[in-house]
Amino acid sequence: MRHKPLRLGSVSLLFAVILACTALLVLLGGMTARADWLMTQKYAQRLESQYAHEAEAQAWLARLDEALAGGGELPEPARREGGEVTARFEWEDGCLLNVALSQGEAGWQITRWEMTVNWTQDTQMGQLWQGPAS
Repeated sequence: MRHKPLRLGSVSLLFAVILACTALLVLLGGMTARADWLMTQKYAQRLESQYAHEAEAQAWLARLDEALAGGGELPEPARREGGEVTARFEWEDGCLLNVALSQGEAGWQITRWEMTVNWTQDTQMGQLWQGPAS
């Protein structure tokens, strides 16, 4: 009986390529999942901060409502400007809230409740090549 050698070179090479591709996909999937998790945490922190600011502004609005109903002194940072009451809130994290109320037939109405965030562009792009030096 003759013994034929089993040739597995091409199959081994194919298996190695498939294994390397699978390992690369697992690595990329893990890195993407971690980046998504970090972005989610950052977004959750931002929303938590925004909701805390909204709650603070709502408490201020309740005090303002009492002052307007009773004719008392307006709570800070409220200012009367003509027939409007305006206020601007600024927090340390860069959130700004602009509020305006005007008096109508049914009483005081909120005409503006606008929350914005100061934003500065991140000009640092890591170790990216900026082109040839001038």
